[in-house]
Amino acid sequence: MWTTETVMSWLTGLGVPVPIINGTGTIPDMPDRICVVTPIPGVGLALEGAADTPGFQVRIRGAQNQPDDAENIALDADRRILGATFPTLVGTTQLVWVTRSGGRPAPLSAKPDDGGRTEFVCTYLARILEAP
Repeated sequence: MWTTETVMSWLTGLGVPVPIINGTGTIPDMPDRICVVTPIPGVGLALEGAADTPGFQVRIRGAQNQPDDAENIALDADRRILGATFPTLVGTTQLVWVTRSGGRPAPLSAKPDDGGRTEFVCTYLARILEAP
């Protein structure tokens, strides 16, 4: 089954270099450098209902007072996601492809948070095949 935890496991396997947090709950204040994965609506069913295309958002938070840190981590994660080998089996789900739903990772805000940390976000779509 394709869940947030499945996406997190896949990203861990790709070597995303910071702790990966489930974005369906409260995002912790620490550690500074994290990757938050949140499910989002995708574009729906394809191939006469045999495949689905859910979405997920990757939100990267960088180190304090290092504005380039989040961008560098986000671009590295983006390169790993788009450069992954497809198709691949993730748990019991066949992951056919992943692509961005828009452009490259971008700042969440023009201003760092109260801890001096910058955040970048990017949204992806995943074509999946799941057993009925």
